[in-house]
Amino acid sequence: MKKAILLVVPGTTCRQAAPVLERLMTRIDERFSATPHALAYSSTGVHKKLRQKGMRIDTPEEALARLRKAGATHVVVKPLHMVAGKEYRELQESVAQVQSGSRALQQADLTRPLLESQADMRRLIETLIGALPSPQDPSAALVLVAHGSRSAGTDAVIDAASAFCRHLDREVFVGSMISRPNRDDVVARCVQAGVRHAQLAPLMIAAGFSARGDICGDAEGSWKHALEEAGIHCEPILKGLAEYDAVIDLWLDQVDDMLSKYEDTER
Repeated sequence: MKKAILLVVPGTTCRQAAPVLERLMTRIDERFSATPHALAYSSTGVHKKLRQKGMRIDTPEEALARLRKAGATHVVVKPLHMVAGKEYRELQESVAQVQSGSRALQQADLTRPLLESQADMRRLIETLIGALPSPQDPSAALVLVAHGSRSAGTDAVIDAASAFCRHLDREVFVGSMISRPNRDDVVARCVQAGVRHAQLAPLMIAAGFSARGDICGDAEGSWKHALEEAGIHCEPILKGLAEYDAVIDLWLDQVDDMLSKYEDTER
């Protein structure tokens, strides 16, 4: 048995966000130095833009092929996608294909999206809240914005995350850029709850263009602008999930658990 790890992220072309992913891989280097590991971007749009700039990052298919060529027999595939959208479904297909044929991997296990499992969602949001900087106003609400997906079922997943947050000690609202609850839904919920101050943060791996413009930007149409138009003082937090050590530790613990299961299988 030769174990390996594949980390899959949507990807980014944002210069300020790229070092966050490099730091994430450094953490994997430190913890899993004896286990081959790779990073792949799942977004075809990001790959196209990177190629136009003369840059390349492996697709999931390419990364799996490299690991298999290097002798890997068992691979833990850890996607850092919030919901099971188009990119996640394509990743499922890639993992299934690499386990067929004469040179197939013996086993490749794909973990669920970060918000699809209630237990994982609970751990992620609780860990994130604990890692966030203290708000200037102790009574401030927290608004978390995921990218979302137009795929069926996404609304229910984001709404489930939002519903879970209602049981927390701190007032937390979860929304999505391209699915429901959307910006207007979340602003309305904040107004209904009497929120006057809010921290605003992306529920994304890295704070790329969407986080810097559509969520925390000052232009009309941004989440920050909409909250302030509703009379809510906004405190933007331009940090992606992979900038919090506690959140990274959570992900790496999950990878470690999966690798340990391979060992148990061999006994």
